[in-house]
Amino acid sequence: MLKSFIDSVFAYGWAYGTGEALRGKKYRVIMTTGGNSKSYSGEFTINDLAKPFITSAKYCSMEPLPFHVIHSDSPSEGRVEKYLSLFK
Repeated sequence: MLKSFIDSVFAYGWAYGTGEALRGKKYRVIMTTGGNSKSYSGEFTINDLAKPFITSAKYCSMEPLPFHVIHSDSPSEGRVEKYLSLFK
């Protein structure tokens, strides 16, 4: 499903190349995990996992907003409210 989305949105002739519809658009990478940050500190970090998204956006000349990672296996309601406030 994610690959289909990427293939559709980052299409030649629309997102880059002759179209450039995404040039100058702002983007934000927000990742959620099913565990704590220690799970993503080994051989492959969370930043490594985000690189394909960031690289695709750079290729389309998009402008980055701050990157966010939400680490939790069971978010409480208070925690969800905190995360939502980050993106307003």
